[in-house]
Amino acid sequence: AHPIAWWTLREVDEEGIIEAEVMVDGRPLRVIVAHPKSPMTPRRLASRQRQFATIAALTAGSPLPVVALGDFNCSVGSPAWRAFHAASGLRRAAQVESATWPAQLGPLGIGIDHVLVGRGATLGAVDARWIGGSDHRALVATVGF
Repeated sequence: AHPIAWWTLREVDEEGIIEAEVMVDGRPLRVIVAHPKSPMTPRRLASRQRQFATIAALTAGSPLPVVALGDFNCSVGSPAWRAFHAASGLRRAAQVESATWPAQLGPLGIGIDHVLVGRGATLGAVDARWIGGSDHRALVATVGF
């Protein structure tokens, strides 16, 4: 629905982080889409931390309003989340985090998928919805800037 002015794929430990600039009503919006590794082993945990650092650098250094979204494999109660939040300057919706995983638990699951904003972007309500065909519930959000 909105033209992509440019995009690039940044690889960190064999995981892609998409960085793009989307034009919305003639105004640029930086969009970061990521899926950091789940921290199942010490090696994967270290990789997730490097991915978080890359996302933080991309968003904290953005001169444009920014939206970062994806399966971050991290809940807001994690010390890793607090460090990422502080480094990136990104904000989440001012509401209880929506449970997204595992989908079959519905609202009883945990929130590891996130929509975050920064640099003048605003975030309205974020709702989790069953979409079928995935072990995650999808997030629907309203973003302004």
